[in-house]
Amino acid sequence: VIYTSARDQIVDFDRLPVPDFSLVRYAKISLYPVERIRGCGMDCEFCTVRGRPRCASVERLIAQISLLVETRGARQFFIVDDLFGQQRDETVRFCRMLADYQKRIGRRLDIIVQIRWDKAGDRELLLSMRNASINSAAIGFESPIKEELVAMRKRVNPEEMLSKTKVFRKFGFLVHGMFIFGYPNKGDIEFNMPIKERVKRYREFISRAKIDTIQVLLPVPLPGTDLRARLQKDNRVYSVTDLGWQYYDGNFPLFEPDRPTATEDMQWAVKKIMGRFYEFKYMFMIGINIFSFTAMIFFLHNIKRGWQFWYRTWRNHIIRFGGWLTMKEWVNNYEKNRFSEKLRIAKKHLKT
Repeated sequence: VIYTSARDQIVDFDRLPVPDFSLVRYAKISLYPVERIRGCGMDCEFCTVRGRPRCASVERLIAQISLLVETRGARQFFIVDDLFGQQRDETVRFCRMLADYQKRIGRRLDIIVQIRWDKAGDRELLLSMRNASINSAAIGFESPIKEELVAMRKRVNPEEMLSKTKVFRKFGFLVHGMFIFGYPNKGDIEFNMPIKERVKRYREFISRAKIDTIQVLLPVPLPGTDLRARLQKDNRVYSVTDLGWQYYDGNFPLFEPDRPTATEDMQWAVKKIMGRFYEFKYMFMIGINIFSFTAMIFFLHNIKRGWQFWYRTWRNHIIRFGGWLTMKEWVNNYEKNRFSEKLRIAKKHLKT
């Protein structure tokens, strides 16, 4: 490992060459990642993305997208900025430029962004996004439990998140909800909720918010975060010698959870939440959706609204069945990986 000397962060992104995806030779890419802003103005305890946001020009992002459209036939894009909507006026300008570009080439794109739920109050921004073919909004809700949000330093209210999410749906966005289950409590916060009640709270929030797709992960004590420093101070993080970096993907317990919760219960809870969302039954629902397409006749007065209603249901059922297949494969690989045995060793070493 070679450590270079410290240097200032890059700020003049327009000097950098546009990424050349033709160099990625052994992967079939259908969803292309592009970016404009690095950094995040928030202060979440679990996150490594800190500091003042650093922005490239709107023109550079348009150049990235247009190059991929015209040289690789790209249609789907994921704008990987941690918070879409930072530098608000420039974001609106980007959306308008992107909408004009699509009209000029006569092609509609399909774009996903990561955005905070509180942007639901900015009607002009949301309309600009929809006109620019930004169809999906990935929102980091993290938790529907107030005490966990306080521990994360999120400073938000679950009920407010719920009401704002409905605004995104009203504007026609497909909402992908991202959650962190079982966040460790802080000593200055009195909180001791049974794990079954936590699972119930998550499922109720997801149902009430009518989220289209979900991702529920366990807390990851990433190096450089305040979360890892806090847990290490309390001697709760398992050694990477026992549980290596390959397990730092949010699917494995990596530290001692709050008492009386058992480590194994953490994975059980995530499986319970995801397992009730992504189920085998949606294979049959896909067939029902196909036959229900004829119901579009009742929307002849507003065919666009009818299509959006049918497509949303059909798409979600396909993803939920696909999610069931993915979870089934993951469980099979988990059993072959002997993680439970490694976890027992990690617990033993932590105590000694």
